[in-house]
Amino acid sequence: MVSARGVAVLLAGVVALGGCSGDEPAGPADRAPSSAAVTDARTTVSLGRVTGDLARARRAAARDAVAALVDRWFAAAYLGDEPPEGAGRAFPGFTPGVARQARADRALTTNAALAPRVDDVVGRRGDVVVDLLATGGRAQAATARFVLVMDLTGEVDRVDRVERVSGRLYLTPGGPGWQVVGYDVERGRQR
Repeated sequence: MVSARGVAVLLAGVVALGGCSGDEPAGPADRAPSSAAVTDARTTVSLGRVTGDLARARRAAARDAVAALVDRWFAAAYLGDEPPEGAGRAFPGFTPGVARQARADRALTTNAALAPRVDDVVGRRGDVVVDLLATGGRAQAATARFVLVMDLTGEVDRVDRVERVSGRLYLTPGGPGWQVVGYDVERGRQR
């Protein structure tokens, strides 16, 4: 078990990883298509920087698990048929405290504020790059750098507007899989 101080050190490493490009080029073994929530385009998933010793199979498993969690968030918060309600639906895999903060930031972290005036949301593109921090041959922390581009149409001032949501999710293993322990999200019009 990792101590609270250990988690803080791991998260500091993950934050540092978030700004780095991969130290190994992403090749076919490092890319995996996702069953993404993006409607018209699949999410492109790739492995970014890996710090520490981690076998290729464990890299791929961690990458895929983190990407699946990001996909669930994309679907629940931005691309679903119903407006997201509550942390359990809009923020799958987020820790309770982080989900509370994400609800407070819902104009960035979901489409909930726009949902009553938007008729349709269609995902154009999703990209996820997963950076990993490993110790003892296991992935201990991850940063998911993401971009989601979507079309919003409807009775809102953003009619026929293309929106881009990007940023980072910071994750640690916990419970049955990975959990989001922090985020940094930006949102705006796609140019």
